[in-house]
Amino acid sequence: MSGARSRAPLVAGVVAAVVAIAAVVAVVRFVERRSRDRLRSARVLADAIASPDPLEAALLLVELRGHARPEVGLDGARAIAEAAIPYAVLRAGSEVRDAAFAPDGSTIAAGSADGAIRLFRSDGRGAPIPLAAGAPVASVRWSADGARLIAACDDGAARIFSPSDPAHAPIALRHNGSVRSAVFSPDGSSALTASADGTVASWDAGSGRRLRTFSWRTGLREAAFSSDGKQALAVSDEGAVLAWPLDRTGRPTVFGERDTMLAAGLCRDGSCVAGAPLDGSLRLWRVDEPGTSSLFRGAGGAPRVLAAAPGFVAAGVADGTVHLWLAETGEVSTTLAHHDGGATALAFSVGESLSRVASGGEDGAASTSTVARYGEIHGEPALRGHGGPITAIRFSPNDSGARLATASRDGTVRLWRLGPREPVPADWDAMLDQLRRSTTACLLPEQRTKHLGEPPDEAARTFTACEHTEGR
Repeated sequence: MSGARSRAPLVAGVVAAVVAIAAVVAVVRFVERRSRDRLRSARVLADAIASPDPLEAALLLVELRGHARPEVGLDGARAIAEAAIPYAVLRAGSEVRDAAFAPDGSTIAAGSADGAIRLFRSDGRGAPIPLAAGAPVASVRWSADGARLIAACDDGAARIFSPSDPAHAPIALRHNGSVRSAVFSPDGSSALTASADGTVASWDAGSGRRLRTFSWRTGLREAAFSSDGKQALAVSDEGAVLAWPLDRTGRPTVFGERDTMLAAGLCRDGSCVAGAPLDGSLRLWRVDEPGTSSLFRGAGGAPRVLAAAPGFVAAGVADGTVHLWLAETGEVSTTLAHHDGGATALAFSVGESLSRVASGGEDGAASTSTVARYGEIHGEPALRGHGGPITAIRFSPNDSGARLATASRDGTVRLWRLGPREPVPADWDAMLDQLRRSTTACLLPEQRTKHLGEPPDEAARTFTACEHTEGR
């Protein structure tokens, strides 16, 4: 009995020692885990700062939520949080050649090189609805009521779809060469197509019956109805800007003294046309007054791409810069942007008190600027991240151009909100939460494997779970 009592203090000491050792081991392991977590956070932050895509950088930052905050590089993290990122990325899986918002802004149609048109919700959620065009799509446009969609295709046909009935076969409008442009009339009763075969044709949009054919000596690449719906407007391959009365055939009205220009463009509403004659100037004509024009000078180079709206002309010139002219002065108002490799797409959103102009380029970047009623011009944050040249750029029609769609050869359409943004919170976790709320995009499996070290199967599962969370 006395022996047992004598051993009790020894046992208690051993137990205490074991507990103390276990506590020390737990602390060491905690410190090691914390250290590894800090190292991981620092590595992920470094990758985010180095990323050329602000969206990837932002999504990598979001992955640090719940992990140790990095001890260095916080200024870089804040710069990432302050950069513009798309609120949605629409993945078509093939080069997107054109995109268009529906008139109510709820849907985006993306026409692709794989012969499909995909209808996406413009909030970035849900699965796309596919429409089979059967050939690479050059352009897509909606009817004014949003009930129909017309696509110009490389196989020599334009096709009219009813998106509410995707299983219904489209109406085919056939040419002898690829169709480059197709649009509805303002009232939706007819359609206009421009083809590489050198013709513009008008059609009954309900039956697909050809109404008239208007011919030119070279291929035609852009078409529009005049704003009153009485003329067919077109741009030819050599830059001629043409107009035919829809009620008769014959020779067209040619805007300008010559029928060859360096670049030309049609106003989206059909009220005006613009051209860059060989003398280095730019001219803007009203469709109802083809004999007179507004003269613009000071481009600083040969225009490669041109866009016009009532009161404005924008041009991307050979050195990669994009310039804006106001009709009130006729002089260059400002240099809006510079694109490595040159500008590829231009667009306007014209409002009563505030207008916007946007450009996209070979470098996969987009730029927007606001133009106030009295000519004040302000640049907005650059929109970067596409992995290929921008092929089309479109403003939303129902909210004064507050959203922008950029389509690219990288197989995606990125959707951006324009205008003032919420201030970036000073608190680390609040900043990460704001970033997560600002986009529906998810890190791709290959991004998760590369930057987060996840095995491919785990990365795929996590990506799928994120997509499901966003309703895709």
